[in-house]
Amino acid sequence: YYLDSANKLFLTQSNVGISTCGNAGIDNKRIEFYIEDFIEENSQCNAEEIANKIIPYFKGLRNDLDTTFHVCDYSRCFRVYTKSEQVLDCNDTFNPCGIVWNGDNYVVSRLLNGYFCINNEGNPGDKGAYRQVPWEKFKIIDAIEFIKFAMETAIKMQRFHQEEHTIGGEIKILS
Repeated sequence: YYLDSANKLFLTQSNVGISTCGNAGIDNKRIEFYIEDFIEENSQCNAEEIANKIIPYFKGLRNDLDTTFHVCDYSRCFRVYTKSEQVLDCNDTFNPCGIVWNGDNYVVSRLLNGYFCINNEGNPGDKGAYRQVPWEKFKIIDAIEFIKFAMETAIKMQRFHQEEHTIGGEIKILS
């Protein structure tokens, strides 16, 4: 089931942010309670240490968990996949600015990635006009405003899709 009130954003005492998408519960208990326990046990760890401890901790609770975690501080960002048991350093793997997104990402991906126009036969044709977002020039307030815009747009767009809604509720941003 889906809840707009599920807490999926957390901050440790060492200023490491943790966000989740995917399964928001383990055995009928919200994942946020497990994350709070995990944070209490690892409150002084840095982003890399936390990223590497998530899989063993959560696999110990539920072996088939399919949740993605983002673990970030002001200099490093990691993407943790519990299902495939992968920890990816986003700064090395994706881009130098550490811009990552997961979950129901159809709308955000369409906003941020290039796309193909449909030709007269209904097949992908030429690549559409694309305006690169100048991430490296953003100040923190610009990044916060862009994140809020992207999330609000995704939530509003879901209203017009036939699929079950998987995002919504209050938008929380760590800065």
